[in-house]
Amino acid sequence: FLERVAAAVQMTEPVLLVGETGTGKTALVQQLARVTGAPLTVVNLSNQSESADFLGGFRPAGARHLCLPLLPKFKSVFEKTFPSAANAEFMNRVVRYGEKRKWTHLLHAMRAGVERVAKLAA
Repeated sequence: FLERVAAAVQMTEPVLLVGETGTGKTALVQQLARVTGAPLTVVNLSNQSESADFLGGFRPAGARHLCLPLLPKFKSVFEKTFPSAANAEFMNRVVRYGEKRKWTHLLHAMRAGVERVAKLAA
């Protein structure tokens, strides 16, 4: 059986191994990869497997995952653009919104900062 699978792989033909758990499908492919020196990624499938398991899928991203990475970048750019002393209260408020997880307030404050930069650039 190993020879038939190896011949198919050598001819760049796809191979689908189907069988009960524990019958040696993964071991067969691992041995073939070892012998040929080919890289191998093992993906175990079941009746519940879906295309998203291969391709990835969308999942809702929480505001925390969107806002927190922006905060240090925003702070850095804002402080390079505007004098720190004159804007300390604004920046403290922005940082506080992030610490208190007030995402809507944080985004509104960031937007206000971006609008200030846009006015200067115009």
